[in-house]
Formats: sequence, structure tokens, C-alpha cells
Amino acid sequence: MRKSDYIKQINSFYDKIERNPLSASPVTLWHALMHINNKAMCTESFTVAAPALRLKSGLKESTFKRARTELKEKGYIDYQSRNNNQAPVYQMIELSEGVN
Repeated sequence: MRKSDYIKQINSFYDKIERNPLSASPVTLWHALMHINNKAMCTESFTVAAPALRLKSGLKESTFKRARTELKEKGYIDYQSRNNNQAPVYQMIELSEGVN
């Protein structure tokens, strides 16, 4: 996601959840991920440890895992776990493609 598309991405997120609703926890987690990605200069992929995401989103571990799974299954994010206790690699799915 390009930095210039940050607001478009947020607007597209809300357009999408009108058609494909999310529960509250995934919405909170998505915003935490967007904030982290924005601070990372909107890179294509970024890493962040689960404890940091849980702290930023205010989610407990089990709720965090369910929220992350829901976001992935519904096409809002992708992530890849890594070995040796390394933080997962996250990707924000481009929701604003084709939006003016």
C-alpha cells in the first residue's frame, strides 16, 4: 500500500465491512495493523510481534488470534508465521484498488 492511499484504504475498509461485516475485535486489530504499517512507511509487508499487537489493540491472546484469523479469512490481511519465535510477516490487503 502506498502512503498516499492511506485514507482511501480506511474508507474502502468501511465500505467493505458494510458488505462483509466484521465483529468489533477484528476492526480494532485491523486499525492497529494499519497504524503500524503507516509508521513503517506503508511497506508491502512488515513484521510485528503478537504481544505488541495485543497491547496496541487491547485484545487478549485468544481474542487476538480469533480476530487475526477472521481478518485473514475475509481478505483484509495476510500473514505468515515464522520459525524460531520470530514475529509474523503481515501484509495489508489493498482494499482501495480502483477507488477514486
